[in-house]
Amino acid sequence: MATRGSFVILFSFLSLSYPQAKPIIVTGDQFERPYRESTSSIELITREQIEQSGLDSVVDLLKQSVGLSVPTNGPFGKASSVQIRGADARHTLVLIDGVRATDITSISGGARLEFLSLDQVESIEILRGSQSVLYGSEAIGGVLKIQTRRPEKKSSSARMAYGSYDNKQGSFSSRNKLKVMGLEVSYLLGASLQKVDGISAFDAKKSISADEDGLDQADLVGKLILKKGKHELIAGVQSIDSDYEYDDATADNPTNEGEYESLQFFSRYSLSQSDYLNFEVTFTSKSVNRRLYGENSFGRFSFLYQGKFRRVEAKNRMKLVTGGDSIIGVEYERESVEALDSILSQERIRERLASYINHYQKWGKLFGEVGVRGERFQFGGEKLVYKSAFGYLWGDFTFKGSYATGFKAPSLYQSFNTFSPSQELDLEESRSSELSILFQTQKTLVELTGFEIRYESFIDFDSPLNRYINRGDFVLRGLEASAEYQKNHWLFKGAYTLTRSKDRSTGESLIRRPKHKIDGSFVYNYQSLYSVGGQFNFVGKRQEINNQELPSYMTMGIVLMRSWKMLKIRLSLNNLLNKEYEEVLNFPARGRNYLVSLSGEWE
Repeated sequence: MATRGSFVILFSFLSLSYPQAKPIIVTGDQFERPYRESTSSIELITREQIEQSGLDSVVDLLKQSVGLSVPTNGPFGKASSVQIRGADARHTLVLIDGVRATDITSISGGARLEFLSLDQVESIEILRGSQSVLYGSEAIGGVLKIQTRRPEKKSSSARMAYGSYDNKQGSFSSRNKLKVMGLEVSYLLGASLQKVDGISAFDAKKSISADEDGLDQADLVGKLILKKGKHELIAGVQSIDSDYEYDDATADNPTNEGEYESLQFFSRYSLSQSDYLNFEVTFTSKSVNRRLYGENSFGRFSFLYQGKFRRVEAKNRMKLVTGGDSIIGVEYERESVEALDSILSQERIRERLASYINHYQKWGKLFGEVGVRGERFQFGGEKLVYKSAFGYLWGDFTFKGSYATGFKAPSLYQSFNTFSPSQELDLEESRSSELSILFQTQKTLVELTGFEIRYESFIDFDSPLNRYINRGDFVLRGLEASAEYQKNHWLFKGAYTLTRSKDRSTGESLIRRPKHKIDGSFVYNYQSLYSVGGQFNFVGKRQEINNQELPSYMTMGIVLMRSWKMLKIRLSLNNLLNKEYEEVLNFPARGRNYLVSLSGEWE
């Protein structure tokens, strides 16, 4: 039986792990607390883990996480879809320093993580399961909280890399911390560059002649922190400028080119006065310009999509009772999209207003959480969602469970496209539940989670009607298992994800959701001078469009590193078996490839 085989695979991987010499402190619940006392299922990827992975993109890093699937339309800047627990990409909320990374110019509103440089990332927190109470729309499947580097000390760092497909990379950052008239001042300035020839995005074997589809991009980031006593002001800015080449879904097209530019800004003032007053107000702003141009059977085309949003949030954290944490907040957001083509011929604007309250309480070994959120949309109506959760500590074990509702508002594209404007589209709704067993010691962490997500009013394009409609109910069920362990200089990690998806109206599986996914890795570190690491990934069969099926595949990689006082040299060898596979039909992944990098840090 397939189920029996799944459990054999699961328990064979429970011996693989990653170190946890210190308790994991997570912030996904908006309060810092040990992971075993959190009601959510959370994975924390630290800067150290990022460097040990030897990977050069956020997308490739996320592919190794339990419960995540990230199919891409080819490497190097091609479109990616982050799916948590099989949920649609638009149901994963991505925050970069608290700013929504959603590409609001796209059809459904997914995040463009393929343009984010790992060199500027400090940590990634993955919250699995519905988080709509605290984070609002899009958070049906979960939330990715990405933090860029913080200026915690005076230092500078630089990195140069070269690899397969003429992949050239470089980055630099400078951090400082000083005192000026009793005021603590910290700042960071960083830049990352990449230029790569790439491979043909469309399968070269299916084309008479195929060209290389490369990427040329620059990431700039700046951050300033002012702190005095109980007051803190943080401001940050990030700019992404990418030029990339892409292919059509059915053929190679050497004329297709794209440009993606985004500029985001955030400022956050916080006051930590007492147990009753921990106030924070945040302003975020983001603008996106996305241009596509080339030539097809209808002639030359050039589309320019422009989007921007502004968001203000105020919240206060309180400790009203012993063992309790409460948070109350209000949010206002305004988003607008304009496309200079025939799809959106004029600017469209939508506003939303929300308020929420959430309370976490711990009574000895028992803890629980309850929250509610109300949100009003200019188009899309009103929605009330809630979450309730519990947990129990028993020795080194933790038992957790939760039930939550969630929602996703229609994108402006879906609501106002000129095929057939549909302002009456209902909100997509979800009901999520999960049960977890966690075992944690100083060096060991084993977790087993069962989950279910039920969708209602899913938004999809109906070809016969030539419009977007609410159709069908979907159900996702699955099992996540992960284990982490450390012994002497050895570090191991293993994870298994089982996902079953079904369209209840047709009985068919949803596309690009692998039923089985296995990830394993190890690191041997000798006195921080030498290290060797490896990773193993297996992705099972997936349903594709037109009733086609993509076969399963397995990849392996190895990372070698040598460190000196200020320098590190790293060699990454990926897809060692030179496996040919596709994550999306007709878009092949890279074959065997390498990346050599030299990095240094100094004061």
